[in-house]
Amino acid sequence: MKSHDSPLLVVYESMFNLNWIPDKSVSTACGKHLDWMELSFRIKTLTPIKHPTKGKKLLETPRNDQPEMLLEQLDPSQREVATHQHGALCVLAGAGTGKTRAITYRIAYGVRTGAVAAENILALSFTQKAAGEMRERLTGLGVSGVETRTFHSAALAQARFFWPQVVGGEILRVMSGKASLVTAAAARLGLDPSRAQVRDLAGEIEWAKVSLLAPDEYVEAARAAGRMGVANLNPERIADLAAAYEEVKAEAQALDFEDILLVCAGMLDEREDVLRAVQARYQYFVVDEYQDVSPLQNYLLLRWLGHRRDLAVVGDAAQTIYSFAGATPSFLTDFTRGYPEAKVVELTRDYRSTPQVVGLANQVLADAKDAAGRPLGGTVQLVSQREDGPDVQWFIAEDDQTEASTVAKRSWHLMKQGTNPKDIAILFRTNSQAGLFGTELARMGLPYVVKDQVKSGFEADGASKDSIPREAITLASLHSAKGLEWEAVFLVGASEGLLPINLSTTDAQIEEERRLTYVGITRARSLLTISYAKGKRPGASGEREACRFLAPFWARPQLDVTGTARHRA
Repeated sequence: MKSHDSPLLVVYESMFNLNWIPDKSVSTACGKHLDWMELSFRIKTLTPIKHPTKGKKLLETPRNDQPEMLLEQLDPSQREVATHQHGALCVLAGAGTGKTRAITYRIAYGVRTGAVAAENILALSFTQKAAGEMRERLTGLGVSGVETRTFHSAALAQARFFWPQVVGGEILRVMSGKASLVTAAAARLGLDPSRAQVRDLAGEIEWAKVSLLAPDEYVEAARAAGRMGVANLNPERIADLAAAYEEVKAEAQALDFEDILLVCAGMLDEREDVLRAVQARYQYFVVDEYQDVSPLQNYLLLRWLGHRRDLAVVGDAAQTIYSFAGATPSFLTDFTRGYPEAKVVELTRDYRSTPQVVGLANQVLADAKDAAGRPLGGTVQLVSQREDGPDVQWFIAEDDQTEASTVAKRSWHLMKQGTNPKDIAILFRTNSQAGLFGTELARMGLPYVVKDQVKSGFEADGASKDSIPREAITLASLHSAKGLEWEAVFLVGASEGLLPINLSTTDAQIEEERRLTYVGITRARSLLTISYAKGKRPGASGEREACRFLAPFWARPQLDVTGTARHRA
């Protein structure tokens, strides 16, 4: 995006195909000739915007005679978070450290003490389920009236409210996905992509838009990021496809997921009355999983915030695993540059995992680097709060089938010893690995469920314990396992080519694979087993090597097919 362009201009250029037409004019789908300058004038001369809360009775702030009792339920670091009510706050929260508890108690404490008004708080999460969980926790603490939303749901609510007065009529249809329009755009260019290629191309368009890249800026950025060969196309061809996609979308009079954010940000840029109304409503901001924000989301957040400083962000750069979708941890790691006065609190007490699991996680993360090759900031050194547990277990199988059968047999032994199947998970790098493990579990009569890969935008539903059947072993990719935990975890396929996946070639991509490994390890509460197979099938040429992140710590004890420990000679 050019520095002089507002997101509204960009999205209208997308909607009306103006990016590709020199005279900035176009005939709309209904045949009416539309000039951008005329449209801009019409937008700016509309009647003043009504305040979104005008005429509505605001919810009263819940009171409590003893709000200090809330603090008694927190550890010292969490208490620091809860009592910092005004000004910038950066919470670096490691896996299992109770970050959701800390931020919900912070909101509840602020409302109960009267430091903040519930109706003036906007709490942002990355999944609908996470937002719902925060809302439920606040209700349990006697607090109501707080807006808990995802970025997209907050932006959509505002865009829908202001659209009739800013643009006129009802907001354009919001598409549930890009596949059909990507396919149509490809056809215009004489391309016939497969379903998998359509999915990859849709993801690339999404990455460009959330990274605030216009099609003519995509080529250089894609090359710099090592995003080459997507759907077997060069960056120039993908830029052409992105332009065609915007044309097709404009003709369909539709908006995609990213346009929601662009439209909302554009309205705030173009209309001072819209900006004043929104900023009057929302005065205090809390952002969870801040390491996963995209440039577009952060731009919108800063428009909501304005010149105020009441922003609390919570995140862990070690769990940044969505860079492929536009997320960047730099907003978290560089937070104190923009807010030098910010209070920084580290949550390091891990209440989830045993010292054995936490120790391995810390070791894997010790050599982590950022995109510039510097030691990764925005992370913490975890300290387990649990008693010692079993050592991390390791084994190397002769082939993929043997690895799967060994894991199935070990799962059977765990269940025989009293472990509920819902407390067991088999985690892998790609969904294609699920089939063989599912086959072996089924052969032994063990219940299992394959958790779907995270949806586009990584916020449609999100990980939730409620989405997992109660009496089944979970098979999940490392991406879809984020936010979940199990008593026993099998981290399988821990070999070069799978973890890190062979598609990751740049240093930044390799480091993301390290963080994925860290996420997988920290899903385990007590028992962690790590494995890989020497080859795809017996006698296969080219023996696989252990994952580079784990090879230095690979223990000598292994499991045999019965699940009991043995030692290599």
